[in-house]
Amino acid sequence: MAKRKYARMGEKENGYECTKRSCKWQGLDSEKALKKRNENQTDHVCPKCGNNEFYGLLNYKKQ
Repeated sequence: MAKRKYARMGEKENGYECTKRSCKWQGLDSEKALKKRNENQTDHVCPKCGNNEFYGLLNYKKQ
């Protein structure tokens, strides 16, 4: 049986992957870029493409 790549709800993720098929950037939470949403709020976005949605990775290893 194949191992799962992505974390499910409630599981601890070790890294993140951008959800855009053309990007697929992988990294840690601290490596995500910050984008101002408004005066008081910021979003974590992909540093490569600017997307703000990520998959949680179970077995992330820094390359």
